Amino acid sequence: MKSIPQVKIAYIEQFPRVPTPFRLRNWANTARSYTEAAFRELATVETLKKPTAGGYLGDIFTIPSYVEREGTKGEALTCLGALVGGGLAGFDLTRFEGRDWTAMADAYYTRVNGCGLVLNNLDAANTCGSFWYDIFPSCLYFHLDSLYPGHPSRREKMLEIAQSWLEALPRLKGNFEHTGFDFAKMEPVDSGFWVEPDAAIGLAYIFYISYLIWKEQRFFDAAVATLTEMGRFPENPYYEILGSYGPCLAARMNAEQKTKLPIHRFLSDVFDDSSGARPGWGIIKERWGAYDAQGLAGSTTDSQGYAFAMNTFVTAGLLAPLVRYAPQYAKSMAKWLLHVAVNSNLFYPDALPAAHQRNWAWSKAKNIADISYEGVRHRGQSVPFATGDHAGFFNPYGAWAVAFLGALFEPTSVPEILKIDLVATEFHAPPAYPTYLLYNPLPVAKKIEISSGEGRVDIYDLVSQRFLREQARGSIEVELKPDQVVVPVLLPSDHPDEVSQGDRARAGIVYAYRVDGQTMPIEIPLPKGHLSRSRPVQVSSAADPRFAGGGAVDANWGTWWQPDPKDPEPWLQVDLGVAAPVTRVKLRWLKDREPRICMLLSSKDGRSWDRLAQIDPVPRGLNVVDLSPAKEASQIKITCEPKSEECQLALVELEVYS
Repeated sequence: MKSIPQVKIAYIEQFPRVPTPFRLRNWANTARSYTEAAFRELATVETLKKPTAGGYLGDIFTIPSYVEREGTKGEALTCLGALVGGGLAGFDLTRFEGRDWTAMADAYYTRVNGCGLVLNNLDAANTCGSFWYDIFPSCLYFHLDSLYPGHPSRREKMLEIAQSWLEALPRLKGNFEHTGFDFAKMEPVDSGFWVEPDAAIGLAYIFYISYLIWKEQRFFDAAVATLTEMGRFPENPYYEILGSYGPCLAARMNAEQKTKLPIHRFLSDVFDDSSGARPGWGIIKERWGAYDAQGLAGSTTDSQGYAFAMNTFVTAGLLAPLVRYAPQYAKSMAKWLLHVAVNSNLFYPDALPAAHQRNWAWSKAKNIADISYEGVRHRGQSVPFATGDHAGFFNPYGAWAVAFLGALFEPTSVPEILKIDLVATEFHAPPAYPTYLLYNPLPVAKKIEISSGEGRVDIYDLVSQRFLREQARGSIEVELKPDQVVVPVLLPSDHPDEVSQGDRARAGIVYAYRVDGQTMPIEIPLPKGHLSRSRPVQVSSAADPRFAGGGAVDANWGTWWQPDPKDPEPWLQVDLGVAAPVTRVKLRWLKDREPRICMLLSSKDGRSWDRLAQIDPVPRGLNVVDLSPAKEASQIKITCEPKSEECQLALVELEVYS
């Protein structure tokens, strides 16, 4: 059989082969150390005196979202996250230190308008208006069921969660360009400035796992519908983490259910330096000072880059298993994961000099090196600079997710070649044999050894589609040529192969899924993003140099264009460089600083202009103009009528999409 062609992800191709400085942390030890600190030193146990809205009565535990900061205890992202992290790190938290910590997760279950939900706050009376904060806690709750099965009522609550969001779908009418969903009113919530459309991907995950558990067609149909919607979305829908469920979920559904979901599209949305839902949000691709930062997740524009620990760790854990279902992405995933494994050191106090971090003295005084900073900035008091959004800066809110790296990465005798476990971080995974990802980024061939465990094994490579060894035992040598990737599956030798519809199985367990070469792209190109980003602009005026026109096309919500207060007819014109079919234009205004009227114009030559739309009156915050049919343009211009001199407009971002 022919080897599986490797699909290049152009974004990852920009990374160096080997990150520098090269330091491979023992991530498994870091994860175990964090879990012990979280439950022995940081956690506080209290007893509720009255039942929650979800009917929970008993002990609860809280962990501060940030150390040394009051008022940040009890978030589900911190506490449920710690339970998930502990399970991934190998702890039995049903009996750790004499307590069943996992049972206390039910304190986050609540009922709103008769709907069962798991939300980010204890005893929540309603959803908070952000899809991300309302759906990710439920994903964590589902993960707990995979790590700690058998809890007497958890499945009942999971079923209610899935049913609750299923009831919300008709109210959303297939449109996820909202900020959240209000279950008290059963209607979408709009902030007026940002939307979180990748909520559909998070819900697809909940629906598909629910389908696997309860075998109800309605959940499968909902999973397919929401993923299909995101596969056709007119721009990158990624807001925060929920979009990271997309690639593996699509790959698994294609493998198990023979759907044709666009894996390449979901990967492209993750591996981007900006999102249509959240401009400037994506994967870092630069070197920061003397340190490589490629592969870390967060903002690419805030302080010229601001990566977050939780986003990086969770994204790595969620994406890695897709290689089992879609080995055509093995090399790209391996290259990215190597950078994650090395460059994530930047989140830890022992990896940077004291001058490169906000609170080095605290970690030294407490002798705690395994609680990460919330994030690391490209620019700060030094480059890079480990810090966070709030006082304390070390943040259990995200530090728990290091367990994803601990479960994924095991060193080999060649430091640059990682043994990456493709089974460990997939929740509610189908039965699987040990499957690993090995990649040699070096210019010379290298040999490593992997253990076969007890008994004899046959080793099948998902990439070359051949057996590397048969009837092997003990320590097994694997040779990797330069730039070679291997995905070995360790199979029991005493069972014959079963082949059905291109899938290969042993003892009823599928170990190699059929790869559809007809739908496989050769390469995932660099995402186009919005056409006006960083393009030349002209403006009628600017209040001062801080508010120049470039602030409206830099994919940074912290900058904007603001005309001179006395400018009666402000305008901004952006040169797209080449003529392109424009299908959508988005305008984001600073809060309460939108103009009274706005005209949107297009031109092919910069001299004659066509009117695309007039917005009168201009809504607050985010304005979206969809064009059908598309309009060919090389320049886009907006002209405005301010509300008054005292309330001059402020345009945070002008986004143009093809």
